[in-house]
Parts: sequence; C-alpha cells; structure tokens
Amino acid sequence: MTSSPTDKVIFGQTFDGLYRAFQRELGAEDLAALKALGVDFEKSLLAAYPLDVWYRVLPYVGQKVAPGLPENEQAFRVATRFIQGFEQTVIGKAAFAFLRLLGPGRALQRIERQFRNGNNYSQTQLTAVSATDYLLRCNEVRWPGWYQGLVTEGMKLAGGKDVKVDCVTHDAEGATFRVTWRA
Repeated sequence: MTSSPTDKVIFGQTFDGLYRAFQRELGAEDLAALKALGVDFEKSLLAAYPLDVWYRVLPYVGQKVAPGLPENEQAFRVATRFIQGFEQTVIGKAAFAFLRLLGPGRALQRIERQFRNGNNYSQTQLTAVSATDYLLRCNEVRWPGWYQGLVTEGMKLAGGKDVKVDCVTHDAEGATFRVTWRA
C-alpha cells in the first residue's frame, strides 16, 4: 500500500487483533471474502491499510458473529471481542499491561494514544465531570457501538467496575460519549 502522510490508515496490528479475536469463526470462504474486501489474513499483514478497507471489513465480521442485529450493535460486540484479540498482539500486551498499572481514570486520559496505536487519525477530547465520570469526544465515528465496546472493555481491563459508555451525541464530525465507572 502506498499512502501519503495525510491518508487515514488503520495499522496492521489492528487487523491482527481482529483476526486473533475471530479466527476460530472464520472459515476459508470468509478469508476469501475478507481478501476481496482488502485484507489477506493468509499472508503477512501490511503495516497499514486505507480506512475504507476497515469500513468494509468490520461490517463483514459483524454480520458473521452477530447476524440479524443492527450494525451498531454488531460493532459493539466485535469491539468487545477485538480488545481480547488485540490484547494478544505484541503492542496490545504492552499497552494493556501499562493501562492496568495506571488504573481506569488515568488510562482514560491516555485514550487518544491508545487509539493511535491502531490508526493515524484518532483525536479525542476528554472532559472530567467527576473522578469517575467523563465526557469523551472522538472524531471519525462511523459506528458509536465500536467505540462503546472498545472503551468499555478497555476500562474493565484497566480496573474499572460497572463501566458504562453511553453515546450522548453522534454527528458527521464524530461522537461524544459519557464514560462512568466505579473505582
């Protein structure tokens, strides 16, 4: 893949995490379909893929693992399992070990860096309402459920209990989420 510095890309380790999370459910037909969508899991993954490849692959996996559910709910379910798969990658192991040391509040304050481990475009704005209640604004949100799943599972891994991530607003620029937990 050739790209300019301004192209939005998803890094190969993000696809690696997705594959690790769902490899037992993906048969030969699925791998062929995913290859046609732009990512070949039977070869070494590229360093980065165009964002539109992600926008094709994620719904395919969602349909595979949660057929019949709305696309946003599929994205939530894929995201929660993705975190478990991503945790198995080299970058994921290091990132989540560090987040466990930080705890949920400080982990949330580093969320943009965590998102940027998976892509080159994520931007966030975090506003504290209280010690365990934050508003999180994210750019480039096609499926709020994806971010809700990522943040929910990530906060649990960082030690948060009773984690809730509600989508407050969703528009063409991104989405705002209310993130709450019990310490």
